[in-house]
Order: sequence, then C-alpha cells, then structure tokens
Amino acid sequence: IQMYNNVLVEGVTYRIIMNSDKILENLVYKQKVNLNGKDMFCFVDIKHDERPTYLNISYIAGIIEIDTEMNSIIFDQMQEANQITSK
Repeated sequence: IQMYNNVLVEGVTYRIIMNSDKILENLVYKQKVNLNGKDMFCFVDIKHDERPTYLNISYIAGIIEIDTEMNSIIFDQMQEANQITSK
C-alpha cells in the first residue's frame, strides 16, 4: 500500500480495483487525507458531479492509470518480458 503514496499524481484519472473485486472507474486523484486516524485517498468522480470519493488505502487491490501513452508502452514491455521468461 505504501507504494501508491508516491505514484499517484493529482489530476490524473484512475481505475481503482478494490479488494472486494469492485472496480471504480473514472476517478481523478486529488490528495491523500487522514480521516478519523485512517489514511485515505481522495478522488473526484468526474461522471457524477465531481463529488469526492474517499477510499481507505488498505482496501485497494490495484490502481490503473487511464488514457495515457505509458499504458500501452508498459503493456508491450510486460508482454515482451513474459515471452522471454516463457522460453
């Protein structure tokens, strides 16, 4: 979970995968906050009136950045790495 602290960029849109396998789409990262003693990530839902969504860091299974050039580059590199290791 600590790995997300320095990776998320304010204003970038993400897809969040929760531990319960629920997927939250089109959330724009705002900031990390502390609510009632718990670290939370604050996102804004761009499709629902930009209301804030607070997610407990410990319930997040994965975070995927949406609509960037790097996604396709990282995917290609991952496929190449998998081909090398499977030989």
